[in-house]
Amino acid sequence: LGSPLNVLFPQQIHENVTSFQNVFHEAGIQGSIYGTHKPNKSQAFVQELARTSSNIDVSSYGELVSALQAGFTGNRIGATGVKSERFLRLALQHDVVIAVDSFAELKQLTLLAGGYGSASVRILLRLCGFSSNHTVIRWKDTRFGIRLEDIDEAIDWCVDHPQLRCLGVAFHLSEATQNEKIVAIENSLVCLQKM
Repeated sequence: LGSPLNVLFPQQIHENVTSFQNVFHEAGIQGSIYGTHKPNKSQAFVQELARTSSNIDVSSYGELVSALQAGFTGNRIGATGVKSERFLRLALQHDVVIAVDSFAELKQLTLLAGGYGSASVRILLRLCGFSSNHTVIRWKDTRFGIRLEDIDEAIDWCVDHPQLRCLGVAFHLSEATQNEKIVAIENSLVCLQKM
């Protein structure tokens, strides 16, 4: 065919979702499963994922449109990545959970939400710039996330703007080593205690 050929089996996603659900059950925890749209270019995969009980993570306006067309409703979509105003507006219209990556984005979202008369906007504060007393971590600068030293200001902003319903925190890792994950989770738990 003159180019690489990918053969996909979208129905495999059902078995994958069940495997994750079994891990939750065995560990005695509750959790939500999110498939990521970005690396999955096949609309057939996204449509099949919509037929499961899992959610989807979208990182662009186009991916959000694709997820909605595949059958996902806003309450099963999480918005991450760099968000244009167009992306935020569509996310607000569909009550998508929005992972906020900066204080500027938090302010923009507050202004946009007022225009839609939204009673509440479901958000996660996405964190970056983690630190640890027990592990040396070399963090890379990233455009994703609110630095830990700014999190108190972001939490105060949410308290002062009740239309923002902060569901918790999230984080983005450039490299997902075990130590980085541990430190990120530890730092996230400290931030949750402040909320």
